[in-house]
Amino acid sequence: MDTEILKGTLILKREDFLIPLDNILIECSNSVYLGLSNLEDINNVPESLSGEDNFHYHKPYGGNLPIEKRKEIYKRWILQKGFEDLMKAVTFMLIDICKVLTINTKIKDIKTWGEFVKTINTPDYEPTTKHFPQLLNFVRPYLTDKLFLEDEINSINRVRRCLVHRNGLMTPVDFFEQEKTLKLKWRYFKPVYFKDGQEIEIRPPVTVLEGGGQIIPIEEKKVKEFRVGEQVEFNFQIFNELIMTCKMFGKEVVDKLVFEKRQESNC
Repeated sequence: MDTEILKGTLILKREDFLIPLDNILIECSNSVYLGLSNLEDINNVPESLSGEDNFHYHKPYGGNLPIEKRKEIYKRWILQKGFEDLMKAVTFMLIDICKVLTINTKIKDIKTWGEFVKTINTPDYEPTTKHFPQLLNFVRPYLTDKLFLEDEINSINRVRRCLVHRNGLMTPVDFFEQEKTLKLKWRYFKPVYFKDGQEIEIRPPVTVLEGGGQIIPIEEKKVKEFRVGEQVEFNFQIFNELIMTCKMFGKEVVDKLVFEKRQESNC
């Protein structure tokens, strides 16, 4: 009796790699937005909160701090969590890519349908143990070109480390050799009005525009520098632009991804 030969095809949709990144960025943006937008309206807090049994009442650990001090702590916590989630978003995307690339290399040596199903259904946990730089290095040989937004994402990661490990206070350990400032870098799309060869940036409160021209968003590089001893501070506008930078980075990775490892990398 002849053995039936079965063929299986693993179909990959590039845009699916962006799903975890999008989900985390949406949650992150809305959480920071809600926290910062309500921060100035907080003028008092309850003395205590009831427990599950509605009998015991609990106060914050550390005593009764003044309301302004609590707001300062809360704002710093929001920024820290926000930066953590920015890097979590791009990291989760890279983890998924690394898992698929690993499966793709194993499929070539599979002889039976059972081995194929087992390989697809058995999770590879190794990528989940790696940090962002290691994951990016794993993916790099599978990219058709260098990543133009890599410098921006690395700068976001450096600021995140300062926020997480030093509560946002810049210390010498946050700087590379010969650096005088740590530069947070990101991309911004500024609206520009073009008419008769002239370029006018649209700025508040109002830019009066007459017919016949065209409004085009122009990509612009932005930088915010921090020195030793400075506290990391920024507003929601900047954070929103950082979210868009992470989204653009994810799309750049996915657009340049191939599933066959290149022999030489020019990245």
